[in-house]
Amino acid sequence: MNRIKKHLKRFIAVLILIIEKLIVRQPAHAAFWLIMLVVVWTNFSLKFWQNPDRLLIWDVKAYYVYLPAVFIYQDLSLDFIIHHRDEIGDAMFLIRGPKDLNYIQTTYGLSLLYAPFFLSAHAFAIISGLPANGYSSPYKFALMISSIFYLAVGLYFLRKFLLKYFDPWLTAITLVVIVLGTNLFYYVTHEAPMAHAYNFSLIASFIYFTGKWYDRARLLDTVIIGFLIGLIVLIRPVNLIIVIFFILWKINSWESLAARFQFLFRSYRWILLMLLISFIIWIPQFIYWKYVSGSYLFYTYSDSGFHFGNPQVFYSLLSYRKGLFVYIPLIFIAFCGIPFLFKRYRGLILPVGIFAAINVYMLSSWCYWWFGGGFGPRSYIDTYAIMAIPFAALTGWMLQRKIMWRVICLLVIFALICFNFFQVRQYSSGTIHHIAMTKEAYWDVFLKRYPTADFNSKLRFPNYESAVKGIYYQDDLTYVEQLRLENERHGIVISDEDLEKELYIRNLTSFIYTQKKWLREIKMKADERGISLDSMIRKDVLWLWEKEKKQREGEKDSMIP
Repeated sequence: MNRIKKHLKRFIAVLILIIEKLIVRQPAHAAFWLIMLVVVWTNFSLKFWQNPDRLLIWDVKAYYVYLPAVFIYQDLSLDFIIHHRDEIGDAMFLIRGPKDLNYIQTTYGLSLLYAPFFLSAHAFAIISGLPANGYSSPYKFALMISSIFYLAVGLYFLRKFLLKYFDPWLTAITLVVIVLGTNLFYYVTHEAPMAHAYNFSLIASFIYFTGKWYDRARLLDTVIIGFLIGLIVLIRPVNLIIVIFFILWKINSWESLAARFQFLFRSYRWILLMLLISFIIWIPQFIYWKYVSGSYLFYTYSDSGFHFGNPQVFYSLLSYRKGLFVYIPLIFIAFCGIPFLFKRYRGLILPVGIFAAINVYMLSSWCYWWFGGGFGPRSYIDTYAIMAIPFAALTGWMLQRKIMWRVICLLVIFALICFNFFQVRQYSSGTIHHIAMTKEAYWDVFLKRYPTADFNSKLRFPNYESAVKGIYYQDDLTYVEQLRLENERHGIVISDEDLEKELYIRNLTSFIYTQKKWLREIKMKADERGISLDSMIRKDVLWLWEKEKKQREGEKDSMIP
């Protein structure tokens, strides 16, 4: 017994020492490891690499397809997708280009970042005897790991940057908020290989090296900045506006702006080197476009584009469909923090403020300003590293007030982080719709884990054909109209009976998720049959539909004389 007490005392002493060294003395480091622990634990709990309908989905299919096309099938025409469909599934939606070749709509930037992990997975699949087809579980696992890795890189450089201007505790709070309090968390766990965590990492690294380069321009830092600019723009061309941040770095007057241009002109050799590195990154893309279209420049989004004369700024920030401030309220605090840079961080207010304003304008000018499906306005995630700066400025100001304001500030931040986690759960269970939320739908399910029976009837889907013309909200589609349209696009004419059946299934499924007792019973049946809860619910709902249908038919027959 005495030995146990002795070991327990040693363990407690070591634990106290760790807390003192890591958390008290180095809270920013502790925040970094806390975030990584939560992200890693969540990913390994979800085990999405084992699920055929996760990770390699939606846009990721296009970002990723360069790798198997080049390294496994040696087929940039993408015909392998047709020939190996039984083996690899629906690898990507194929689009025919000007030369009657299938082409990839997205650029190859993410494939470049995926590449080391993809090649490791490919070697492992070959050695272990697993399907080395580019789409089996080792490749999905590698994609998940790549997202975690790049998040760690981004957080590392963001932490180093913030510590130059803010104290360690404030830096720690900001890091936790930017990842765990926003939809960035969703995009490093539930849809990890999407572009957003990667671009967040690149931009976080970019702002760190920008400051370092202006302190003293060096060859290595110049090459890194050129590489980062090229890659940031390659993954998402609209992010070219990051150059504004570079040019305006620490500018606080007209005189300093004039001096900046003179400095950049004198440093033309460094600038030319940056541009050369950025251009080299793009060369494979130009060659690919030449191959599929016959031109080195090829716009792959057909009739989709920007309406710069009709930006939907209000809807982009405040709409129930995808408003940034509605679904990610902590970023609203970041925007409010921009004026707080003026007094103590005057060299940061112009690069941050002007970049943020232009970014909002650009994103809200895209014809599909809601940017397709996803949790919250995912288009803004790329720039959260920059918005961390004004968030820290405002939070730091609040934490310098009286004790009551400090407590309120920390409680609000904690509550909104919890709210973000809850919304992730809502979105995962369909309680927040990816594109069709309305005011009525939002408040119908506010703080509810599962959608109500009336939830679907309150949704309104955007009309994509009108959006291309810059027309919004005038001819949105009801749930029934959208369901018909989806089937018509696939050449299916859905009957009134089938439509009634589908609506019955979805509404009853939503209702079942609100009944804890029913869920427990259905979960027990699902476990006995070795299937998922969702599959068991659908089976039971279909059984009820058929039963009610027979009853209705029986009642009709009994009415016939």
